[in-house]
Amino acid sequence: MAFWRQPAIFAWRGKRLRPPLLAVAVMAIACRPPASYGQDLRLRGTVDMAAVTGSLLPNETLAGRASAPGDPQPLPSTQSGIAGQRYQPASPGAVTEETEDAPSAFADRQRLTLSADNAASTQEAEMAPALRAWPDDITADELVLRTGPENLRTPAISGGPLQSDDDPYAPLGLRLGSFDVYGAFDQGTMWTSNVSSSPDGGEGVVSETALRLTAVSDWSRHAARLEAQGQLRESISGAPLSEFRGDVRAALELDLASDLGARAVLGYAVRPESAASPVEIAGTVSQPTTHTFSGEIGLEKRAGRYRFDVAGSVEREVYSDAELSTGATVSQEDRNYTLALLALRTGYEVSPTLVPFVEAEIGRRFYDQATDASGYARSGDQFGFAAGLEWDRGEKLRGELSAGWVEERFDDERLQPISGPSVSAAVDWSPERGTTVRLTGETIVEGTTTPGESGSIQYSGLVEARRQVRANLIAEAGLGAAWRDYSDSSDHDLQWLARIGSTWWMNRYAGLEGRLEHERFTSTQPGRDYEVSSVYLGLKLQR
Repeated sequence: MAFWRQPAIFAWRGKRLRPPLLAVAVMAIACRPPASYGQDLRLRGTVDMAAVTGSLLPNETLAGRASAPGDPQPLPSTQSGIAGQRYQPASPGAVTEETEDAPSAFADRQRLTLSADNAASTQEAEMAPALRAWPDDITADELVLRTGPENLRTPAISGGPLQSDDDPYAPLGLRLGSFDVYGAFDQGTMWTSNVSSSPDGGEGVVSETALRLTAVSDWSRHAARLEAQGQLRESISGAPLSEFRGDVRAALELDLASDLGARAVLGYAVRPESAASPVEIAGTVSQPTTHTFSGEIGLEKRAGRYRFDVAGSVEREVYSDAELSTGATVSQEDRNYTLALLALRTGYEVSPTLVPFVEAEIGRRFYDQATDASGYARSGDQFGFAAGLEWDRGEKLRGELSAGWVEERFDDERLQPISGPSVSAAVDWSPERGTTVRLTGETIVEGTTTPGESGSIQYSGLVEARRQVRANLIAEAGLGAAWRDYSDSSDHDLQWLARIGSTWWMNRYAGLEGRLEHERFTSTQPGRDYEVSSVYLGLKLQR
């Protein structure tokens, strides 16, 4: 038999209750009103979303619609009070009294503010500041009419303010594998007062063509760089001239460990020997061409604040034959040599940007021929030491300066050793944004094949400044000097070089370049002085 057909008998405190009496008891318990409706509302703590929506609409909106089963009942307004009494202001006339036919703006604002404070969603919470700032003369109906559409257009993900390019005329380059390749091509015309830069050079107009290529790696750990450039000069009118200069340099840096690094450098350069060379060849039509091959391998180790650097380098110079005015040639094979050096540097990190160091080097110069044309054995040993300071303050100031002593002793006892103080510098300074200043300096021990002479020491330095006057206008200036001291006599040479120029970019790929140069060479030896002035104007292309 079904469960509901069974007579139900319930026990309460040992007494039997019939179903009619039980139904009456249950209805009495269910219909008992809560002790405090407002207190019960606060204890619940959550508000039904539909109830909030109903309280936001005007009373007339709800009154004009018949209630349906399951519709939520609106929350009591704060103006009615807990006991259902209407709110009365302390001072008569302070606010407009609310009526059933025309609810006041004040009442609407109070209801909306209460609903926003008990908001159950982020959208309602964002409405709270606007509701509190609701003007007194706007009702809820007017607020609904003034509310804009909610389905606003979403802006594009790639949108946003445009970012300005720091250097809008910098070359863009090309991507080849994992390298960024940059190229530049210059073509111009130069007038010079001394075409060959020699004591007997004449005036002329020269065509100058230059090409430069740079490749930089984009690796996450190691780094590589390749640089190549060449320059060709040909006479257009005046004194004859045909010469080529070029060099190639490749560098590789390896990060072997957190405190251990390695580097390798290879280079090649070709150029005509300058008339300011310490070796003078009488009766030549043109100076011999010099080929220089160089290589270096180094390791750098950090141990706490200490830094250790060991490097081995090799440099080889090869000279071509010199052409005489009679049509004959003079061999320069006795000048070919190879110089091998081993250098050790130890530094201490006083601060992250300041490192004083000491350096020592030892090496030997090997000549291809055991004796030169005059019968002198010019191979010998070379020694040197220096102390200096290295610093790195980012783009503002970085580089190093050092000073010491260098000496070269020959195998032939008839030749006196070459010795003297040595200086070295490589500093980059940026006093302000858009301006860079570079200082370079070096000391070189020079050999010679002049009978009875050991050689000389040359000190050279160059200061270059670059200023970005405008985004498309670059101004440059340079000042250099070189001093040569002959070890076996009181003779010396002095060379000055000054240069100013500018580049005006028409766009990112093409620009106009102009420069003025002046060079002066003086010597205590007779017949070697010369002076050169030149003006250049050309087109520069880059990618």
